[in-house]
Amino acid sequence: MDQNNRLFATVVALFSFVAFAGPPALAATPPCSAANFSVARFDAIQRGMSVDQVVAVIGCGPTDLGSQSTRQWRLLTWSVGAPGTPALSISVWFDTSNWQAQPLVGPSFKIAQGF
Repeated sequence: MDQNNRLFATVVALFSFVAFAGPPALAATPPCSAANFSVARFDAIQRGMSVDQVVAVIGCGPTDLGSQSTRQWRLLTWSVGAPGTPALSISVWFDTSNWQAQPLVGPSFKIAQGF
């Protein structure tokens, strides 16, 4: 293996071990139910809110802690739905440097589904 290939392999190996910071520790919350999802709750989520503030608005903890993420952004999702029924969900992008709700691209930082 030549020097360039060794350098590339080393960079790839190091990059694969870089961990993304997780969201701040959340207080114990009840599981989400259909009652946690409404237009009023969605509209109450504002840009700049912390994860804890969004949890307080929705009334339950996130069910997905960021399967979609980058080093600076994490999409947290709150959802409920049984197999064969429409899912209810709210997803919010957070800037991981301060864990505040912020748009990733354009003005939108939150997404609703099913209500």
